[in-house]
Amino acid sequence: METQQTHDSPSNTVLEVLRTMSDFAAATSNSPEYTQQATTAADAVSTRFLGLEKTSLNILFGKTIIVAFFAQFVLFYIAWWFNPSFTKNRRGLAWVLTLCSACWLLFTTSSEIGYLRTPLWSYLGWEQAGLVGPDGATTTANIFSYWLPSFHAWALQLGASSHSSLLQDMTFENLLLSLSSVESAKVLLSERFTIKVLAGQYLRWLMSLPFFSLAPLNPPQLISETAPYFLGGGGRLLLSLENFPRESVWSSLLCGYFVAYCAADLVIGRMHYPEHIDPASGYIHHLFYTWLIWQLGRHGQLSIFLICGGVLEVSTIFLASGYMYPHLREDFWFPSSFFLVRIVFVGFMLHETIFNFNTPSGGCVIYFLALLMHIFWFNKYVQGLKRRTRRAQKELQEKQEQEQQLVESNSDDKDGGVRYTAATATATATTNSTFQLRVKKTKSRS
Repeated sequence: METQQTHDSPSNTVLEVLRTMSDFAAATSNSPEYTQQATTAADAVSTRFLGLEKTSLNILFGKTIIVAFFAQFVLFYIAWWFNPSFTKNRRGLAWVLTLCSACWLLFTTSSEIGYLRTPLWSYLGWEQAGLVGPDGATTTANIFSYWLPSFHAWALQLGASSHSSLLQDMTFENLLLSLSSVESAKVLLSERFTIKVLAGQYLRWLMSLPFFSLAPLNPPQLISETAPYFLGGGGRLLLSLENFPRESVWSSLLCGYFVAYCAADLVIGRMHYPEHIDPASGYIHHLFYTWLIWQLGRHGQLSIFLICGGVLEVSTIFLASGYMYPHLREDFWFPSSFFLVRIVFVGFMLHETIFNFNTPSGGCVIYFLALLMHIFWFNKYVQGLKRRTRRAQKELQEKQEQEQQLVESNSDDKDGGVRYTAATATATATTNSTFQLRVKKTKSRS
């Protein structure tokens, strides 16, 4: 009896594979782990948009971008309507939106300036956040700890080897009392370490002032939600990194407006002033900062943009005003403010990010690149200022030469006129005398 072998057709094999996969998927989908992972993934997708978490501040950030984008067109055409001269001055027209953006950034960051912020936020009843550091004695930061360590060590040890009990107890309060009598003054001035002790006390007091607490703190600070803004009894001035990140309405409004400005400036620029959109300060600058703000928004750190946002725009206000209204342009305010806020201040912030405070990945690199770019811009401005100065001097010299030639030509004309008048008078006198001589000869003949 022959044994009959059955062979599955290809179609039956495919159906079996699909049925097996379906059964496996059904069994896997009913497992608790898979259900939890799917729910978490769905929640993550539903709570994020373009990589940004859908928080109230990020939603405000997105709405600000939309509203401010259309507001840029309104501001632009209103400014053009009030200043018809921009039709010919397209370079000034190109700076209208930049001036509005600079003013807005400066306004929104004004609440973050050192001691000005503390009473303002306390008055409004907003939460205070800062960093917890060691006790006040060690948090009295020393600006020389990185820049001039040898001077720092010398100042702290200055006069410490004095053997006089009088000098060891000497302070500024009892100094005048010690000089009140002749005997005590002689004793004080006879000590060879007097000047060193007094100088050391003065320097130690000077380095405990708030200004010098801008330097790196050691050991590193820890983030706390309840610590005061300023540490060590002196505090940190300007826009200290110890107060960031702290998300707020201001950070969402500022970053949203700036992204809208970058987009609108490129769109309007293509329509009305394409020849004045510089590749470096236009396309690259706007696209880079849009990407940077998006990265900060992804990590919930939009407030970091408040650190330098308004401060750096001080010089922009002078530059934009000079282009929009050439009669207001001066070669002092813009370069001086640019040097202070975009080179000195950014250099200080780079120092902070390297030595003092932890920043997001690449934070110090961004400050370093910004500092290099600002130095390049400043050098470019100085070179342009030199060219304009040489051109103005050359034009002035040519004008003076033309005026001198005109004066000389007028002098020659006057001299020529005098010589012509004298020659004419001589010729006339000769003619008259000849005529009179002929008349006399005629009379004598007759």
